[in-house]
Amino acid sequence: MQTTAGIDLASQEHRLVVVDSDGRRLENRRYLHREGDVSALVRRLWELDIARVAIEQPNGLVVDRLLDAGIAVVAVHPNQLAAARDRYRTGGGKSDGFDGYVLAELARTDMHRLRLLQPDRDETKALRTLTRTREHLVEQRVTLVHACRERARGGGERLANRLVARRDDAGDGVRHRLDHAVAVSSDGVSESRRRV
Repeated sequence: MQTTAGIDLASQEHRLVVVDSDGRRLENRRYLHREGDVSALVRRLWELDIARVAIEQPNGLVVDRLLDAGIAVVAVHPNQLAAARDRYRTGGGKSDGFDGYVLAELARTDMHRLRLLQPDRDETKALRTLTRTREHLVEQRVTLVHACRERARGGGERLANRLVARRDDAGDGVRHRLDHAVAVSSDGVSESRRRV
């Protein structure tokens, strides 16, 4: 019996729905978005011998862990999911469990319309890590500047403005390495990664 799964991703938790070859729900579980729970999700998919998993978002932690584990992952565009909901809706509104079910059904019935994801190369993973690190640093910097402005009010405004204008060495270093990694060819990326 071939089983398929759908995972509805969210920022805090994910909903796994597993269906059998006839479309009957075999499982409906929630997993928090943290490393231990994502590992448990991958283990559960292996235990159930899932043929493939449909997921709406074609990247991120969960997708990376599934592909690293050798699980076939199907990317479903949000518009495809929205259009397919009406095929399975019996009434009521959208829910995480319902979207997970629709994703599992699409993996079971509509493979001729979907594509399997391929694992990213090491160079792509390194570039993504650099990008996420830079985004995180920028977010921290903006948060600190806003906090300084809130506390300063009035005369302390000059201090906040100096913090905005000043480039700290760590931020410039990451920004320079990121810009360099984007500019080099795939052969140069591995050389660039050694310097990082």
